Amino acid sequence: NAVTADTWQLVTVTSDTAINADVFYVGRVSSSYHDGTLDEVRLYNRTLTPSEVVALYNWAPGPVGYWKFDEGTGSSAYDSSGNGNNGTLTGSPKWSAGKYGSAIATSDNGSNEYISVPDPSSGILDFPNTSDYTISAWIKGTNNDGAGVDVVSKNMNWDTGDDYAGYTLHTALSGGLFAIDCKYADGNGSGEEQVNGLIDPLENKWYYATCVMDRDGSETGTAGLHVYLNSTLYNSDTSLTEGSAANSANLMIGEGPLGTNDLHNASVDDVKIYNYARSPAQIVQDMNAGHPAPGSPIGSPALWWKFDEGADNTCADAANDACNSGSGGTTLDATRTGGDWDNNGKFGKAINMWGADDKVSAGDTAFTDSLTQMTISMWVYPDALTDSHDYISKWNTTSQNSFRVGVPAGGDPTDEIRVNIPSSLTNNNLYFQTTNFDLATSVWTHLTVVYDGTLAGTERVKVYKNAQIKNGSVANGPIPASLTSGSTSNLTLGDSDTSEAQPTFGSYDEVKIYTSALTADQIKVEYNQGSAAVMGASSTTSTGTASWSALDAYCPPGQGTACVGPVGEWKLDENGGNTAFDTSGNEYNGTLTNSPKWVPGKMGSGLAMKKNSVAEYVSVTSNDDLDFTDTESYTLSAWVQLDKIEDAEGYIINKNFSPALDTPGYVMRVGYGGEAVSVSCEYSDGGSSEDVAEWLGTTLEDGGWHHIACVMDRTAGELHTFVDGWSYVSTSDISLGESSAANAAAVTFGETTYPNEFTGKIDDIRIYNYARTPAQINWEASRGKPLYWFKFDECTGNVLHNSINSKIGNNPEIAPGAGTHTTTGSCNSGSASEMWDDGQTGKRNYSLDFDGVDDYAYLNSTDFGFDAYSGHNFSISGWFNRETYDTDDAIVTQRASLATNSDGGFVVYVDDATDKLVFEASDTTDAYQMESASTFTGTGWNHFVITWDDNSVANTNIYINGKKENVTRTGTLANIGDLSAGAVNFEIGGVYDATTAPFAGELDDIKIFTYALSPQQIATELNDAGALRFGPLEGAP
Repeated sequence: NAVTADTWQLVTVTSDTAINADVFYVGRVSSSYHDGTLDEVRLYNRTLTPSEVVALYNWAPGPVGYWKFDEGTGSSAYDSSGNGNNGTLTGSPKWSAGKYGSAIATSDNGSNEYISVPDPSSGILDFPNTSDYTISAWIKGTNNDGAGVDVVSKNMNWDTGDDYAGYTLHTALSGGLFAIDCKYADGNGSGEEQVNGLIDPLENKWYYATCVMDRDGSETGTAGLHVYLNSTLYNSDTSLTEGSAANSANLMIGEGPLGTNDLHNASVDDVKIYNYARSPAQIVQDMNAGHPAPGSPIGSPALWWKFDEGADNTCADAANDACNSGSGGTTLDATRTGGDWDNNGKFGKAINMWGADDKVSAGDTAFTDSLTQMTISMWVYPDALTDSHDYISKWNTTSQNSFRVGVPAGGDPTDEIRVNIPSSLTNNNLYFQTTNFDLATSVWTHLTVVYDGTLAGTERVKVYKNAQIKNGSVANGPIPASLTSGSTSNLTLGDSDTSEAQPTFGSYDEVKIYTSALTADQIKVEYNQGSAAVMGASSTTSTGTASWSALDAYCPPGQGTACVGPVGEWKLDENGGNTAFDTSGNEYNGTLTNSPKWVPGKMGSGLAMKKNSVAEYVSVTSNDDLDFTDTESYTLSAWVQLDKIEDAEGYIINKNFSPALDTPGYVMRVGYGGEAVSVSCEYSDGGSSEDVAEWLGTTLEDGGWHHIACVMDRTAGELHTFVDGWSYVSTSDISLGESSAANAAAVTFGETTYPNEFTGKIDDIRIYNYARTPAQINWEASRGKPLYWFKFDECTGNVLHNSINSKIGNNPEIAPGAGTHTTTGSCNSGSASEMWDDGQTGKRNYSLDFDGVDDYAYLNSTDFGFDAYSGHNFSISGWFNRETYDTDDAIVTQRASLATNSDGGFVVYVDDATDKLVFEASDTTDAYQMESASTFTGTGWNHFVITWDDNSVANTNIYINGKKENVTRTGTLANIGDLSAGAVNFEIGGVYDATTAPFAGELDDIKIFTYALSPQQIATELNDAGALRFGPLEGAP
């Protein structure tokens, strides 16, 4: 590209050719001399890489003054810039919690509280009328009482203004709005340069304020004094008529120099002063604690519509639908017209547009006015590609045009992207258009448009598809150096602001607008969810592809079929107000009655209800999706926390159910009786009988959160109650007899009548119009965690702890015998008689070594909370390392003997006759056995998984080291009933009689799941239950 006159450009030349020159010149080649200005000339003794050249282009000097206020104590505020501009706390301002680390807090107590920084003799904190500068700070006000506050000032008080030479960053409450003001004056009393930005005041909220003096407009795009709030440009003063503001006064933080504008009841943090104008991208970087945009801890874009709300009117004003997560604040919240919320977003939820008038609009916004740089990023999923259709715009075609991104018009290919950047409000034919974008329907595509007015006219627009730049060209003239100003068109997604608009049908997700030009590397980060690396996904699609959509997150990885979300989902995360929003996308919102209280929930906030003779509940108007006949399956689920145990009923989810069984309806409820708690799932047609599945136990009395689910499975003809992802035999009704319970009553959470009021807390309520599988229920309750997980990492003692729930009764006792091992001992003891010492090098950290004579670990049958009853699925997994090969090696068992059908239970062992892994399950009458194809005749760790699906031979398998075995099967799966072993202990490394098939070798990481793992989950288990694992192949790090 050619070098452009009168524009700052970084020119970098790299060469691997040796240079043997006698003289080094700057600004001269032979007799040719440079006509212009040079700065930052560097010579390296190596060839820079392309990424280093980009980093050099984006490099900027540090501040001349930087006060982090992270001391947290003492009377000094140290300057971290290296220039020694340390400040002294005066008037006893307080150290407090800051935006980052600690901060300085002042109070309106009648005395002046501030930090004083002596005027440096170098003059680096003074700025004549030829110098640029930038001042920034985090500010949090707790009492915006209207008094002027000079947060950072040098010889200037807001009240006396132009009588003093100096500058200030000032705050005030003005006309009901919180104002951030920047002022610069030469002290001649004839005027000043001043600019302010106004935002809605929010008590105890941190704001990031920045004043930028850019005298030639090279960094901000416009010459003048500019104010930025949360990295968004709010206002500018372009007069630049003042003389020098240099002075000999101290720099003050917290009050003006005359002591009249102290920082009332507020905090200030992370103050920086630069002796040059920071660019919009650099302001974002400062706001984000040094992190560039994107991929930073704070919203870098000015506009960021995540579309994860799933319900209307959920924004801060309780009116807008698409809430802005960017730095532009609530002014960029948007309203949805038409369309639907879509659970199948690229990341979480999305917005889907399918009608001629569907759109999302933020109204007439001004933050893009006169921008010289802008980046638009979004994920699009087009349903169709049609001439002239719009993706995002601030555009009405005729007289109020700012920008437009959409499909080309005039017969050009509709799989390309056209970007209109007009030269005036009335211009509509100046654009950049791609030639190889190749947009496709029915697939998510990441679209990025970068506008940079500081480049040459034909290079100012770049378009990226999935982080790859695409070819294109400019039509009808060079792209202008800045966007137009004053457009009154609405900022609109999926349409433009004209009656002839052409909406683009399909789904949109993660729409962002930055007020800077992202680099190619930053676009790669943006494409990668704003992260340099993404570890794992929310779940998978039906084909096993990684997915981050809200829809797939309802189902476990490797689900095999398309996931179906709930017909009603009330997360209860509003934490205020009288509406419980339905985030399923169906908008079945609930109304709070009699003031149930918002409290911390299982996830986010929840609702607390109490028994006080005044029913507190949430009511959802009846609709077909929430009404179920005797031919329709359904699932109810909720998180509950019980406050106390008493003799009463508590209705969690109810639709017209009556304890008298005289009305049709269904209910999920808890009961309190004696020393136990019951959980009931009931369905009645109102004819004095019911289908009921009830669980009884003491688990729910521990004061913690518990997941409860009711599953009506019409295909199987069964009703089940699940507690914490697990269903017991006593919780099932397998002889359904009720007719339809359809009714027109509302669905309620908590009960509408005394004494059926629920006492406790409720969170995350869901209703599905199908029967969820045990794996799906477990995924919802615990993200697929096992019921038991013995890590073998204790390395000492005689107890193996259940890492899922280690309360008393869940932890097996280790029993060394009289063979080679006579004690458990400890790791690294050096004693061959100790089980822990011989097992100190496990597959995952440590393990336990069994001597093959009489070592084992056991859990009493009365304590072991796992019984595989008929209809129940499960999985067993672990690592084993055989040391001898001439005996049967029992790994995990709960059966009275190794090989007899007369005993109920299961065994997992290696058969000494074949050296193959065997799983056998029996119900005292019939047995079903699987034998692996793999043999194990050498030392080394092997991972095994047994999956048991009571209704499917195809899903009942043995996996070795992540691969499904070609098993040899014996018996008929359908004949197997309950696998209950009665009074037989659960054992690891042996069988019930303690001398049959003792394992010889090491065992590690044994798990029992209450569902059949999918192949995807098994692969994850092999990798230490994670998508990515850091650690050695064996042993502890």
